[in-house]
Amino acid sequence: MSAHTPGPWKIGLHDGTRQALWSKDGIRIAEAFSVPSDRKDQIEANARLIAAAPDLLEMLEAIVDPESGCRLTALALTNARTIIAKARGSK
Repeated sequence: MSAHTPGPWKIGLHDGTRQALWSKDGIRIAEAFSVPSDRKDQIEANARLIAAAPDLLEMLEAIVDPESGCRLTALALTNARTIIAKARGSK
């Protein structure tokens, strides 16, 4: 299995019906869209969830790696809440 494009991934409008996901190097790596294309709220929600994927993977890897020393501390919970907010589009 090859490595994924490193995060963070950013969301930007690609055209009127699609949200593009961009690598930190400015390379378009994915697009989120919906059928029918008038579901702009669904398109944006899909893009946010996809953009959060690298953060989610990193955090889960830290939680399950006994060498990381990560425990579900207040910091881990704060980070989890931040990632959830990112995926949901909250501040």
